[in-house]
This record gives sequence, structure tokens and C-alpha cells, in this order.
Amino acid sequence: MFKKVISKIFIIFITIYIMCLFIAVPYFNWRYAKENGFISWLFFGEIVATFKAVIFPYYIYTDYLVVKEDSSFPPFPSVYIDDRNKFTKVNELFSDFTELTSIENSKNSEWWGGYTIPKEQEDLAFSKLNEGINLSKSIKDDFFNYLHPEFKDNFRNKFIKGHEIILNQKIQKTESEKIRMQLEGIKLIEDYYEWWDKNKDQIIDKAFSK
Repeated sequence: MFKKVISKIFIIFITIYIMCLFIAVPYFNWRYAKENGFISWLFFGEIVATFKAVIFPYYIYTDYLVVKEDSSFPPFPSVYIDDRNKFTKVNELFSDFTELTSIENSKNSEWWGGYTIPKEQEDLAFSKLNEGINLSKSIKDDFFNYLHPEFKDNFRNKFIKGHEIILNQKIQKTESEKIRMQLEGIKLIEDYYEWWDKNKDQIIDKAFSK
């Protein structure tokens, strides 16, 4: 009898939780976009906000039921807003490059790891890559240092350097050298993303603090 009661309570609890998710997911995504802007939501928010929606009981507890000390980050310095926008734009340009050079947008032939893309599309892709690299150089070091002490080194010496190597491999004469540089560049970019995944929550919270 006791087990049946517990089972029914559990089923009711799960049903209510799932129903609440249908409200929480769009709400947290809407709130993130409203507070941080559509571009920020497009780049960071969809995953972050949806994850928050999944654990919405925690946020109900911490936001409304607990009296919290003021431990939030200070408002984001206005002097770095332009750098933040440039950082977002660099990521958008590199994302466009990746999309334009993906297997889905290629033709079966030899170029990037065994396939090619149309010449016009290739030129557009590498022009976006070059634009992103050049734009990254105008982002102030202080912006990265403000967000995380290791951010500048990882961004410039892994993320940007990796993309620079991929850009420069295009002018190499031998296929073996192109492949070697492609692999070197990809490895640096992967190392950056490994670091980013470990530190992105702190960086994003600090970068978009009000």
C-alpha cells in the first residue's frame, strides 16, 4: 500500500515537472535574449538558457526563496563593450567559415580532407576567415584579462593562431604540408574549445553582467 502511494506521488511529481518544462524552456530563453541581446542568445544563450530551464526548481529556490548576499559580478565596464561585440563578431565569422567549408556544402573531390567546395564559395569562406583574424587583433588585451587571467593566451595563441595556420595552409605548394598545417590548426582550435568549455560559464556571466 505504501509503495503504491509513493509510486502515485512520484508519477504526479514527474507529470507536473514535465508540464512546467513546457513553460520554463521558452521563458528562460526569452529572458536570456531580453537581458543579453539576440546575438548573445544566438551564440551562447540557447544552450545555457535551456539548461537553466531543465533545472528550473533550483532557480526558483535561489531567486525567490533564498536571501542572497550580493556576490554578483560588478556591472560590465562600458569601455569593453566594443571589444565584447568584436569578440562575438569574430566567432560569427569563424562559424560562417566552418559552415561554408563543411562536408555538407562541398563536392566530392580533393581539397579539405578529401573534398572540395566551389571556388566562389571557397573564396567567400576564406575571406570571412581572414576578416575574423584581422578583427581579433583589434580586441584589447585588457578585455580578455578582465574576464579571465588565461583568456588572452588561449584566445590568441590557440583559437586565433589555429585559424591563422588554416588560412596560411592555403598558399602552401605541397599537399603534405597543407594537410600537416590543417591538422596543426585544428588541434589548436580543439585545445581552445576544451579550455573554453571549462571556463565559459564564468566568462559569460562576467561578460554580460548588468
